[in-house]
Amino acid sequence: MKKRILLIICFVVTFVLSFFAGFLISKLDLFKEKEPEVNNILNGNTFYLNEDGKSYIKFTSNEDYEYRFNSEDNNYKQINGKYTLSNDNVTLDNKEKFTIKNDILILENKNIICFNSKNMVDEIIKLRNIAKEYVDEIKKNDPNLAYPKDVKAHMNTCYSLDDNRISCNITYDIYFDNYIKSVCDELDNDRMFFPYTGYTGYCENEYIRNTNYFEMKRVNNTYKLNRVTNKLNDK
Repeated sequence: MKKRILLIICFVVTFVLSFFAGFLISKLDLFKEKEPEVNNILNGNTFYLNEDGKSYIKFTSNEDYEYRFNSEDNNYKQINGKYTLSNDNVTLDNKEKFTIKNDILILENKNIICFNSKNMVDEIIKLRNIAKEYVDEIKKNDPNLAYPKDVKAHMNTCYSLDDNRISCNITYDIYFDNYIKSVCDELDNDRMFFPYTGYTGYCENEYIRNTNYFEMKRVNNTYKLNRVTNKLNDK
């Protein structure tokens, strides 16, 4: 009987000691310095597909994303999901793929450039200036043309052509002093205004509006214009 009681006491003591030992170990683990989670290069970054910011992809963690895009029915859709990063390749769980190139992403199936929000403003200013300089060159080539008072440009979408060349669809409005819309009725015969319309321009009440593709080469963190076309990759 005494042996049985002694065995029970030993069992209880062993159980209690084991419990406290486990408790102390768990407490000690709480005080251990946890290794910080290493963020990948995308975490916390947002990339925009156009200037107005309506289309974007936002990486909210090392594996989560938020993607807003203009669908085929011309309505914006937003999806959330998981992504994987392998070297310079990003794959979303909806099978969309992007390539990381310097500070931009390139949507592989369409070659659309996605600008990092951190430097997007600087990039847009450079691209707008390309359109303004193009209008200035038109004027320089013909002293008889009307002199533009202002040029306002809007970058729509940019495409990657190769490692050094891009093509951006840019809408630019050309304003003139004493501009009268009625001259647009005979632009073909009006030598002061017609060269500014090219093949795509049309007249508004206050300006002539054009939309073209500006093919550029990136040189020393800036852009040099190669040519202006009406279509992407126009020959």
